[in-house]
Amino acid sequence: SIDVNPSSSIYFDRKRDATLLIPFPLVRATVALNITKTSMSCTDPPLFQPLEQRIKPDSLIQIGGSSPRFVVGYWGIRGLGAPLRMMLSAAGVDHWVAMYDALEEGDEGWIQASWDHDKEWTKKECNPFMNLPYLIDCKEQVIMCQTNAIKTYLGRELDMLGSTKLETAKCEELLCELYDLRNGMVRFAYDGKMKSKAKQCLASAKPHFNKLEAYLSTAGTPGCLVGTKLSSPDFHLYEMLDQYNLLTEHYKLEDDMLGPYPKLAAYKKAFEEMPENQVYLNSFLHKELPFNNPYAHFGSDPTTKVYTRGQATPWKQKGIVRVENKKRLADEM
Repeated sequence: SIDVNPSSSIYFDRKRDATLLIPFPLVRATVALNITKTSMSCTDPPLFQPLEQRIKPDSLIQIGGSSPRFVVGYWGIRGLGAPLRMMLSAAGVDHWVAMYDALEEGDEGWIQASWDHDKEWTKKECNPFMNLPYLIDCKEQVIMCQTNAIKTYLGRELDMLGSTKLETAKCEELLCELYDLRNGMVRFAYDGKMKSKAKQCLASAKPHFNKLEAYLSTAGTPGCLVGTKLSSPDFHLYEMLDQYNLLTEHYKLEDDMLGPYPKLAAYKKAFEEMPENQVYLNSFLHKELPFNNPYAHFGSDPTTKVYTRGQATPWKQKGIVRVENKKRLADEM
């Protein structure tokens, strides 16, 4: 089972801290079971409705049961949410995926009412830095945001942040490098339309590919950037390789994007074949969500890659969906 690491920067002894935390509603909330009064908040000690029961996303995918260890919240797209969802799935931990939709309003506008609602109360009551993505640690009743902060927190909690202090530092270094790689794609997707801009986007990614190829020539193992097991940066690297590969295919930029990078190509293939990644990679979270929100110029539709106003959006507003966590069930048999 997954448990909280006492050395983590966000850790509380329930008995010791129960009274100390009451004056600090922005730090955390105190857990109470079987409470359904929705008007109570993080600032109403000692009883309140758990954080995971208060959120109101457009879609809530409950993976593994009604008592999740974590909830990850993001837009109803792949984007920055994909590596976090993939990571939780590979770990086999019960979790919920909360997704918020950008919906059409009028002829040109967009509305995100569900996110506006949840952002307002969580920012006021629980975390002044509230943003997407966010992570709820349901055991500790804390909510945190900022992508790399979440990845390192989950890395510690799920034993996916290296096995030594040097491996941990390498994981953190790679997370920063991969975020830079991601930023180039986002700039193109939301700012550019033309094929010439797509070429520039791919060209800006190649220095990162060169560095990663050189790194994999001397470190890592098939499908794993650090050591011999999956770690937090693996999931973001895979997502970005997938996105850049589809960008290349959509705009017909090259015949084989990873041809000049045999180590990266072998890494991607090995990652895709790992048993712990099969549940996520074969799910609608990977296959049926767009990369980006509908106002993006690329990756805004899972099929055509470009959203058309007024089109059908079957990936949105799914309500509550319960999904069996096959990996965990297999581990327990």
